[in-house]
Order: sequence, then C-alpha cells, then structure tokens
Amino acid sequence: TTSWAEGTDCCSWDGVTCDNVTGNVIGLDLHCSMLEGTIDDNSTLFHLLRLQSLAFNNFNGSQISPEFLRLKELTYLNLSYTRFSGLLPQEISHMSKLTHLDLFDCDMTIEQKSFDLLASNLTKLSVLNLGWADRSLIEPFSVLNLSSTITVLDLSGTGMRGNFPREIFQLPHLQELHLSSNKYLTGYLPESNWSTSLRELDLSFSNFT
Repeated sequence: TTSWAEGTDCCSWDGVTCDNVTGNVIGLDLHCSMLEGTIDDNSTLFHLLRLQSLAFNNFNGSQISPEFLRLKELTYLNLSYTRFSGLLPQEISHMSKLTHLDLFDCDMTIEQKSFDLLASNLTKLSVLNLGWADRSLIEPFSVLNLSSTITVLDLSGTGMRGNFPREIFQLPHLQELHLSSNKYLTGYLPESNWSTSLRELDLSFSNFT
C-alpha cells in the first residue's frame, strides 16, 4: 500500500482497479499487502457497492463481518489465508454473481446447511477452493448439488469423511479436481463416462480405488 498516497487518484494505487467509464472501484487485491488486523462493520470498504473482485490477507482470527454481504456485485472473492474464524455466514450464498470462491486454508468452519445453500444458490460458480481447512461437517454426496458450471474443485486436506460420489467425475466442465490428503475419504474411480474436460486429478494420500 506504499502507493496509497492521500490526495492522489485511488485508481492509480497498487491493487485497485476502477471502471474506465464510471470510475467506480471494481477490484481490490490486498492478498500480498501484509495487512493484519480486523475489519469493523462500519468500514468504508462496505461502501464499494460496485466491487466485483476482492482478495484479502490476514485478519488474526476475527469473525467475518456480515457487512461483506452488502457486496452483491462480487464475482471473485478470495479469502484464502485470511484467518477469519467462526462459521461461514449462510448469507454468502446470496452473492449469486460469484464465479470464483477461494477459502483455501481459511479458519472458518462450513456447516452442512451453509454448504447446501452455497451449492444451490451460486449457480454461476466456476472455481470453488475449500482446501486445507476443516470441512469435516460436509457430507461428501452434497458436492453433487454444486453447479454444473464448476471447472475447478479443490477439497484437498479438508477432513471430509465417507464415500465420495463417483458422479462428480462426470461434471461436464470439470477441469481440475483435488481430493488429496483426505485419509477418511473413500471412493471408486468410474470405469467409464469421465468428463472429457478433466485435465488434472489429484488423489494422493487418499483412499480411492
């Protein structure tokens, strides 16, 4: 944020993207900014109602503010490594324009109901990354409710338990599937009818046959 000088055009700041026509801030990328702390509910961040892309850094175990849910224009939300704690708000499923949701190594817990709402409401979702965080409360078969638009699904190291549905390998647009390091997750690879778009599959340190 060294380029963030008061009195200068914020559209010229590192990590800030503006609409060329309206001048509205539509992108904010702070994931490499080394920022730490908390975000208060009255933060001016939540005034950026035209924001389409948002990536953050480290929030030291604070809970995610419900004011995030005002940002309904978001298509890209990256909360990886942010260290938000508590439960993932069910209302995140109201961000119906999301195509990319990254919660990699984020300390928030996703309950089954929250995941079901996310799967049923985010019908444009293409990339879903839930890797390396506790997702053990999610039933494996519920992933079949995800939108058929999914191209990348990362569930590595999530602690999911039970039999993983082989039907997931048939999603028409699936390009990457990561299920590694899930020792309590079992399943069988399909003998046929694989998705023709699948390019990358990681089942290392899991119990698939």
